Amino acid sequence: MAAHDLSCEVLTVHGPVRLRATADGHKLAGIDILFTSPASDLPVSAPAILRRFATALSLPAYRGIDAAILEDCDWSCTTPFREKVLKTLFAQVPFGARVTYTGLAHLAESPKATRAVASTMRHNPFPVLIPCHRVVAQNGLGGFMGNVEGAIERKRAMLAMEA
Repeated sequence: MAAHDLSCEVLTVHGPVRLRATADGHKLAGIDILFTSPASDLPVSAPAILRRFATALSLPAYRGIDAAILEDCDWSCTTPFREKVLKTLFAQVPFGARVTYTGLAHLAESPKATRAVASTMRHNPFPVLIPCHRVVAQNGLGGFMGNVEGAIERKRAMLAMEA
């Protein structure tokens, strides 16, 4: 990874991800869940913001991530409604807990917005950090990552790890 690269692949408590920084390198632009292991450890040349998030998403730090870390996320890629739902999930559904899409809609003070909450989970720009895997359907697991191949198995593994 060259010093100018604004992304890196790291192994987190919930498997491999790609962390992406904003163009100026000052905020986290997004997290992509990967289905292959990262090629190597986090390079020392990675921007400080990516090193900070890589540390926060490792065990044991993951259980106690401070909400202040959300200030270092770039929320411009989402709507105010989605930002509110995602921040509500982060704040009110702790490690090891689960909530239904309807339950999260109520927590976010939008009780009639269950489908919008589900869509928000599918478009979560910061998976693992914002634990969309903890949101389940009333009658089962629900979806994950648009149900791409291997996604449901990954959600099961993430929930089992937190149980």
